[in-house]
Amino acid sequence: LLHLGEWGKLRQLSDQSLRAFEWNEATLPIRLHYQIIMGWLYIEACDFAGAKVHCEKALSESLAAKATFISVHCSAIMGRALLGLGDHTGAIQCFDTVFKAEKNEALPIFWNYFYPACQGAGETWLSLGQLGKARHYAQRLHDLSVGAPERTYLALSHRLFAEISMEEKVLEEAGLHVAEALGIVENVEAPLAAWRVYATAAKLYRLRGAPELANAFECRKQKAIDQLIGSLQESDLLRKNLWT
Repeated sequence: LLHLGEWGKLRQLSDQSLRAFEWNEATLPIRLHYQIIMGWLYIEACDFAGAKVHCEKALSESLAAKATFISVHCSAIMGRALLGLGDHTGAIQCFDTVFKAEKNEALPIFWNYFYPACQGAGETWLSLGQLGKARHYAQRLHDLSVGAPERTYLALSHRLFAEISMEEKVLEEAGLHVAEALGIVENVEAPLAAWRVYATAAKLYRLRGAPELANAFECRKQKAIDQLIGSLQESDLLRKNLWT
């Protein structure tokens, strides 16, 4: 539901599960996972402060026996929240927690959390101007997602490559990656990637001196965002974050 952009349904189902497990101590990991999923949703809706609150709640309520397990998965999401809030140092520390845990064979890790970790690490290093490190995590994200049936992160890996290439002033290479990303989001349901890919395409065409194409992709970006907004109830405060 998160990746399909069915956020209203995700809210409803998650709230139902939280009420069902609220008073059962044996299901604490499920309740904590609710906080992590809500944090992930808030990040995709660009409410980074709200995402941080959900992640902090999961971390504060985790029992000692589950603390490491919860911390690793939560760090993938917390890192992106901190990046959105401009805390690059904190974001890098969170992503390092995930990647270090990858080497611990005794610790079971849900592999889907490596997608946001690689995405976030790449975006963090890009924003810091460390393009070599950004490219490393873009490649990791690509390698993880190239064989997966879910296409969201493959599109996002090409988008990240394109953003790096634009920073390097290599617009031809950026164009190839934008074309790859567009080919994905225009043929499958990948709303988490779609609006970001369209934004990067608009940026590329502005750099190429093609304002009409740039404006066309801006309109497609807004249409993709409107689809996500429309999935939420009118009273949901996340709608405001997507508008802005």
